[in-house]
Order: sequence, then C-alpha cells, then structure tokens
Amino acid sequence: MQPPLNFDTVLVVTYGRSGSTLLQGVLNSIPGVLVRGENDNFIFGLYQAYKSLERAKASAGSPHKNLEPTHSWYGAALIDPDQFCQDCAALVKKILLADRPNASYCYGFKEVRYVEILPEFEAYLAFLERIFPNVCFIFNTRKLEDVLKSGWWLHANEKKSKQAIESLELLFNQYAANHPQNSFQITYEDVVGKTSQLADLFQFLGAEYCEATLDQVLSKRHSTITSSIELKNQFINYALAARDSYASRIEMVMIDQIPDAIYVNQPFNLGGVVVPVQDDLPIQEMVASFANQSIAARLGLPSPIAAKRYQQIAASAKARFKFQNLTVQGAESIKIIAKMANGESLELATIQVTPGTVPASEATPESPLTSMLKL
Repeated sequence: MQPPLNFDTVLVVTYGRSGSTLLQGVLNSIPGVLVRGENDNFIFGLYQAYKSLERAKASAGSPHKNLEPTHSWYGAALIDPDQFCQDCAALVKKILLADRPNASYCYGFKEVRYVEILPEFEAYLAFLERIFPNVCFIFNTRKLEDVLKSGWWLHANEKKSKQAIESLELLFNQYAANHPQNSFQITYEDVVGKTSQLADLFQFLGAEYCEATLDQVLSKRHSTITSSIELKNQFINYALAARDSYASRIEMVMIDQIPDAIYVNQPFNLGGVVVPVQDDLPIQEMVASFANQSIAARLGLPSPIAAKRYQQIAASAKARFKFQNLTVQGAESIKIIAKMANGESLELATIQVTPGTVPASEATPESPLTSMLKL
C-alpha cells in the first residue's frame, strides 16, 4: 500500500516547450497522484477577482459608514475575501477532479502561462497557496536554446522571448530559495536523463521511485517537439527566414492554416499570424511571391490568442492574415513577404509546395456538352 505523500496538491510551474507534459506523465505514474494538463491559466482570473474584492473592501472604509443604500460602496465592507478563497478552493478541486469526484488524490495541474503574468508572479503563487491545501510547486525548466527552437517560441522575437524566460526562471529560483519546504526545481534534461535530481523529486514528494515504471512513461510520446523546418503534411513544409533579418520589425510570425492536400491547378488557402514589434510601424501588405506573381493576403483578421499573448501591441488583436485561391502548376517555393508602412519589404518565411495529382475520384466530371464537343 502506498504510504501517504508529503503533499495534498502539486502544481507544475513552467513555460511552453519545457517538457512539462513529460513531467506531467511522470507525476501521474505515482499511485495516488492526479496532475491535470493546462487549463489556460483560468485560476489567474480567480486571483484577479480576489484582488478586486480586496480593493472594494478597502475602498469601502468602516462598515459603519456604508450600511445605507445611499452609500456608493454600500455593503462592500462586508465582503469576505477569506470566504472567497475557501469557495475557490472547493470549486477548483471539483473542476480538477472532474470525473473522479469521490476519489482521494494528491491533485493539481501543470501550466505554462506564467510568462504572461511576470509582475504578478509571487503574489499569484501566494494566492495558489491559499486555495490549494498543503501544496508543493515543481518548477520545471529546459535548456533555453532548445526552448527557443521549439513550438510557439520559434515564431516569436528571440531576444524578447529569451529575456522573458530568463526573468521567469529568476523568479523560479527566488521563490524556491524562499520557500524550500514546498518548492522543487527540476529540468527536462533531468527527466529524460533520469538524473539523481529526478530520484530526489520522488523523495521530496514522499513517493517510491520505480525505474521500471519510469521507463514505461519515458518510452511514450508526450506532446510534440517542432523544429525550424515544419513539415505540415506530405504536400507542404515551411521554414522561417533568419530571424535577425526581421526581428527589429516583426514580433512574431507563424503559418498555421495549411490545407490537408494540395493538387496541381486546384485552388488552396494559406493563413497565419504576424505581429509587428510596435503599433506605429504597421504591416501594410502581406504577399505570397512565386512563379513571377505576387498575391496579396487579406489582413486584419481577428487573432484572440495573439491578442492575449501580446497585449501591449494593439495590432495583435487583428494579426491574422489569409491567402485565398492560390494555385500552382508544379513544385513551387512561395516566399511570404511583409511590406511595412515605412516601405521596407521583409521576407518572413518560405513555403515549399510539392503538389500531387488530383485523384480520378476527385476530378471534376465533364459535362455532357463538353463530352459531345470532344466527339
């Protein structure tokens, strides 16, 4: 029988492409542990609500001064932030246990969206300590050069991304140093290399280290790792241009809407997101250049994810673009070019298209009149 663990809840605190999904798998291999995946940082919304309640209570002043409905802060002094935290604790536990409401677990989740809340980091973790009973924080990191070559980071401004991750890792180190009783630091390299730090993590949690079970977990694919050349399907792949050629003008660029199949002389669409570094140097046009032609994209389409990630740049809210009805007669190398308001043309990516032949079953049938004319 598994002895009681040292903690009742466990939270993996990290950033994107750090190998946190693999660590999540490792933790879930421990009997009695249930660590859920990302949840779009929904608890941060509860934290913001908590801060609003505290501000309202403080603004209300003495409860004896706002008991009349004529007072602008009528009833605000009666707000109970502690009760709000208790209710949050029950709500969050119910959401995380979900389909296992009656089971007893050391529960928690992993989240990667801490880069977005750097100024609030320490205060937010203090709030998490209030709503998660006997909680421990596992700070997960990875070699920075590998992170920046992977996933979303690949398409973002490298200098700013590096600064953000380094700032976050500094906060990890500071928090762990100030809270050694419930903080543990581990790297992706520790996990895949099964270093002594991984064994120490099990000891920290009060769990048995079973190498056979661990090998089973590590043998399974967790999430995905992407490279600078992204093969989307058998018909297309794309490569970003050298980032130093556009980093001073473009915050991030990504091609993420690609057809499942591309055939000769069959129209297809391409779409993506491009965010300028600053609003006063907007992108005036996006073009796809190939086969002696230059085709303009539709600009200004909504991009909620970019808007959330780059809140300081107003243009990010409408950063999506789309090329419609592109056609090729054979293999083509399509250059994606951004034309800036100052007249600059920046090559952002290259799309390599290798079209197939339209299967007979998908070919457009001839009309009876066309068949008769051929006769």
